[in-house]
Amino acid sequence: MKNAKKWALTGLVLFVIGLVLAGAAFVRADFDFENLMSQNIIEKTYEPEGEFDKIVINIVNADVIFAHAEDGKTRVEIHEIEKIPHFVQITDGTLEITSRDTRQWLDRIGFFGSKTSVKVYLPKDSYESAFVMTLTGHISVPSGFSFQNLDACTSTGKLSVSGVSSENINLTGTTGRIILTDIDVQNELTAHMTTGDISIKNLKAQKMTASTTTGDVMMNNVLIDDLCSVKATTGDITFRETDAGEVHMKCTTGDIEGSFLTEKRFTAKATTGHVSVPNTQSGGLCTVTTTTGHIQITIGG
Repeated sequence: MKNAKKWALTGLVLFVIGLVLAGAAFVRADFDFENLMSQNIIEKTYEPEGEFDKIVINIVNADVIFAHAEDGKTRVEIHEIEKIPHFVQITDGTLEITSRDTRQWLDRIGFFGSKTSVKVYLPKDSYESAFVMTLTGHISVPSGFSFQNLDACTSTGKLSVSGVSSENINLTGTTGRIILTDIDVQNELTAHMTTGDISIKNLKAQKMTASTTTGDVMMNNVLIDDLCSVKATTGDITFRETDAGEVHMKCTTGDIEGSFLTEKRFTAKATTGHVSVPNTQSGGLCTVTTTTGHIQITIGG
């Protein structure tokens, strides 16, 4: 009974705090509900001058989109809120885009966020490196670009890369999704997601590592010369028309199901669930394990 009273009192206190915060937000917005819902968007365009072969984008809260500059001139179109201004410059051969969050805690209270974005029009197709980080927002790299190294990271958002060639690609997300399509990687691809799916279609790479803590990993026409390592802690691993010199796949709670193009030497184990793999004795080593789930693998596409 005493515990029940404590929980009731705690709930009442939290409710009152919520009312106070909501009231403060309404006062901040001059009791205008539309102002409370979102903040005004400011549109800015930058045309920095100078040559660059490296791209560094490190911002707080916006989508990042790469695009081809048809006129051959660097241009950055930004949709921002007043208290998160962006800064664009070319320094020592590097295009730098940063932001500064000057919001107070009351500015962060609202029912809906404003849609902010940074669209980067690039004059060339090939660059030495690109590093992109946004705390909240999607990152999109379209077809036709090539990099020696491409690194992209978002805390909350989707990472989408399509039709890109790179020596190395490293993608990291906390909550969202990773989508890779028509990718050529001369060395290594790494894709890590904490909560969300990883989808890979039409990929060639020397090595590949893909992992998600909560989510599925889906592969279609993925060809890896050396090691292909895939892990889904809670989620399924599915693949079609896929092959690699050596394969490691692991789930804790989830199924592993798919087809390889060539024979493998299988080591497969499911603690709880059935296992069905070809009884082949040639080809690369393939280790497949799941704690709770089924394993179903075939050969031949």
